[in-house]
Amino acid sequence: MPRSVGPVLASLSDCAMPTTETIREALLVFNGEHPVSLEEAEYVRHLALALGGSRQKVSAKQMRMAIAAWYLHIERRATSNGRLARHAVSGTADRVCIYNPLQRFCRGQWDPITLSFMGMFFVAWVVVPTMAIWIGVSTNTADYPCDSPFFSHAVEITGCLTLGQALVVFLVTGAWECTALSKCRLCSCISLGFVSMALVLVWLMGFWMLMTTTPSRCGFLIWEFGNLIWIVAPVLCLVFTCCCIPCIYLHEYLQNKRIDQRLMLQGGGGDEE
Repeated sequence: MPRSVGPVLASLSDCAMPTTETIREALLVFNGEHPVSLEEAEYVRHLALALGGSRQKVSAKQMRMAIAAWYLHIERRATSNGRLARHAVSGTADRVCIYNPLQRFCRGQWDPITLSFMGMFFVAWVVVPTMAIWIGVSTNTADYPCDSPFFSHAVEITGCLTLGQALVVFLVTGAWECTALSKCRLCSCISLGFVSMALVLVWLMGFWMLMTTTPSRCGFLIWEFGNLIWIVAPVLCLVFTCCCIPCIYLHEYLQNKRIDQRLMLQGGGGDEE
């Protein structure tokens, strides 16, 4: 509220309740001589009465609170699209974190949906990597006429790195959920970054070897498992990133837009300049 309205506010306070017209003239000053309706002035008058004022006397505090409530309404402006977009980004991140099954599991929220997602995580980050290690150790592509003798070792290393990534993700989640582990947040995040980068490098190498070999030359089982961990799994992750995340973002943006429009209708605000 402008500082110059002090004398005007003082003339309305510690006296009998001003009339609607008197309040409207004062609101014109507060609003920079922009039009103020009698309904708005009546609203301020009724609010001052509701705050404990009477027709015989209204205090400065009561009148100030009533005018402040009105002033908040006229100061409300439509939120810009850029700000809505930024809010949607933070809202998407919060929603992903809220529904993160690892975080929900750490909080003791063992509902059926959380347990189902935990089962999916267990298969993707424990069962499949363990099988990759076992197949990579038990199969030696150097004994085949394989164009990539290192194929079996790449499958084994991918399994080891995926298990390591799963462990680090649990550490990161625990560091953010448990106050006692808060000092480990930076270290765990850095470790997750290094493990993920190593996994990407091995994936690039495995993808190249997969494209330059065939099941008949390297062994059907290990080649198909390489296809699973280097083609199918990354494609599923890409589909989630390119489809699910944008859908969540769009939902957050439209929801914020509807809330903003509802506030504008209630407050009678205009467009942001």
